Amino acid sequence: IHTDSGQVLISAGPGSGKTRVIVERAAYLIEHKHVSPSELLLVTFTRKAAGEMRSRLEERVGRAAHRMEIGTFHAVALKLLHRFGEFIGFSGKNLTVYGEFEENFLLKECAIDLGVFKKSWNPPKREIDKIFDEYYQTGKEPSEDNPGTPLFREFISRCKENRSMTYGGLMTGLKLLLPFIYQYLPWKHIIIDESHDTDLLQIELMRMIQEGCGASLFVVLD
Repeated sequence: IHTDSGQVLISAGPGSGKTRVIVERAAYLIEHKHVSPSELLLVTFTRKAAGEMRSRLEERVGRAAHRMEIGTFHAVALKLLHRFGEFIGFSGKNLTVYGEFEENFLLKECAIDLGVFKKSWNPPKREIDKIFDEYYQTGKEPSEDNPGTPLFREFISRCKENRSMTYGGLMTGLKLLLPFIYQYLPWKHIIIDESHDTDLLQIELMRMIQEGCGASLFVVLD
């Protein structure tokens, strides 16, 4: 809690008090290091965990908790994309996040238009899904010679035209956005809970924010 190290990794089992450590770390920075609450970014993996974190911080530091940025990776990404989306070609205020139904409907519509789907998928649907899964988890786009690349690009283009993103696309959108907005981000201390659940792209995003903002990184995991 009291460390001055710029990079901290805490590994401990369930029920051992990890959330308390996070709460006390934030309180210590505010009360003893005179850090502004707005300079703290606290990221959790689920909305339930974010709600619990916010509640416990409110009990510990009072109204100062309202000035911290507390949320899931996706919630933080959506907030930044709403605010700064114009930097990457999105009308941020009108940005819509597609649910699974809307995402599948648009993908099939694009596939029909490109001739990828007639009576069946060609390439197979599992190959298409693999492309998007890798993109959402790593930010890596398919290669030029991948048979599914034209469909991937058409889908991403249609999303942009519709001022929309998929839930998974929030992470890749944030990766594109970050280089344009570091100067607007106040965060000097990043605290991540449940980081054992993060994927490679989310880890990369936290590194980008850390380096771009010159922030410390305090990571807690099981």
